[in-house]
Amino acid sequence: MLRLDATTQPYAWGSPDAIPELLGTPSPGGPVAEAWFGAHPSAPSLLRLEPAPVALDAHIAADPRLVLGEDVVDRFGDTLPYLLKVI
Repeated sequence: MLRLDATTQPYAWGSPDAIPELLGTPSPGGPVAEAWFGAHPSAPSLLRLEPAPVALDAHIAADPRLVLGEDVVDRFGDTLPYLLKVI
C-alpha cells in the first residue's frame, strides 16, 4: 500500500481549517474548499515514494497496465477513471 497525499483547492468559499484538520495538515492561512485524491492533470495527488514524492498521474503514465490493471485500461483507457473529492 502506498500513501497518497491530497492536493487541495483554494476556492474562496472554503474554510481555512476544516479540510486541513481532516487531513492532519497545517492550515495554509487561506480558504481550502476541496481535497482531491486522484490523477487529475491540473492537481494530481502525490505518492509518498522514496527518495521523493511522485505525482500520481506521472506514476500511472509510466506503466498504466501495471498500476491500473489490464481490465481498467481496456475499459477506460490509460488514465485513472475517477477523482475523489472531499468538499
